[in-house]
Amino acid sequence: MLKKLSDEKLNEIIEAAISEFAHNGKEKASMKEIACRCDVSVGVLYNYYENKDALYKAALEKCFNDMKKAISINIHEAGSLNELFDLLIDTVYNYADEHADYLQLYFSLTQGGEEEASLLAGKFEALSAREYTQFIEKLQKERKIRTDIEPQTLAYLFDCLLAMLQFAAVVPYYKKHSEAYLQEAGTDRETLKQQVLSFLASAVGEEN
Repeated sequence: MLKKLSDEKLNEIIEAAISEFAHNGKEKASMKEIACRCDVSVGVLYNYYENKDALYKAALEKCFNDMKKAISINIHEAGSLNELFDLLIDTVYNYADEHADYLQLYFSLTQGGEEEASLLAGKFEALSAREYTQFIEKLQKERKIRTDIEPQTLAYLFDCLLAMLQFAAVVPYYKKHSEAYLQEAGTDRETLKQQVLSFLASAVGEEN
């Protein structure tokens, strides 16, 4: 009878899977490599996950649930659009430093992936769109930001700006893209964040 794995070991397996899928894609990812990283047999993996697809889905769900939780916490804590963006940028930078594979895996889905993965990503994007739109609608009703632009449009532009900073933090192409504009001026993360916050406040008519 196989010994039941602890929650810590199961989480270790998911983290290893996220890393493997992020760097190699689902097709090239190796169940053997994931097992080796966690010091378990491949058979143990298949005891918990029917196949690589099942482990891939579990890795995506872990990735999205963590990111979804971070967004919800930030929205709950923020009192203005600038405060929200400030918190979200810090979250992005934290993920880039400590969980870069989460962002890399998320980015890989934007390149066109399996239908199931795309549907899961769509659920995450729909949640973000709803959360951002509701937050902006609240600010507009309180007359804290401009009201001449639909909240859905502002939410979309807000998310696009955040996504670009997100990808520039972990994706090689977008890192080079940002460096082409910012390296000569010596703009570091904190300076960039403050300048983006200033730009956002001006754009939405909010006090910075």
